[in-house]
Amino acid sequence: MLVGSLLLLASCGFRPLYRQDASGATVPQMAAISIPAPPDRLHQLLRNELLDRLNPTGQAVASRYVLTLKVTEARGAVLVTRTESVSRFNLTEALDYTLTDASTRTILITGTLNSTASYNVLRAEYANLAAEEDARVRAARDLADLLRARIALFFERGGQPETPAADGKG
Repeated sequence: MLVGSLLLLASCGFRPLYRQDASGATVPQMAAISIPAPPDRLHQLLRNELLDRLNPTGQAVASRYVLTLKVTEARGAVLVTRTESVSRFNLTEALDYTLTDASTRTILITGTLNSTASYNVLRAEYANLAAEEDARVRAARDLADLLRARIALFFERGGQPETPAADGKG
């Protein structure tokens, strides 16, 4: 049964995204991405999550790419009680990213990602601070997973800069 499933996957063109054979250079290329020092705690959370995902072995690799991040955060009330007190918040993190070739300064990919994490408001202020920080960490992990997948797909497809679509205008 397992062998049949594997043969079926192989016949449809399935290839592991993070393979490390001669034709799959995704993992070494992702390990060669450097991320500039974070300006604040929010960027630090995201940077740490990305470093763990882009270079899980932690081995020092010469930097070939630079990943620039800009994260913004918004908090909005989700559940409001009859007494007009908020009992649940959504914490939304928006990430603008740019992957650049370090030697040529060519922009390879750029984009925006969003993640939302919710938390309950409790009576204890410390519990609220802890719940908000936990939501922030969950959103940063989600953004790191999404961005890692986008970068891996970019390298798997050849790692060439995206060219703007021709619109017929000269």
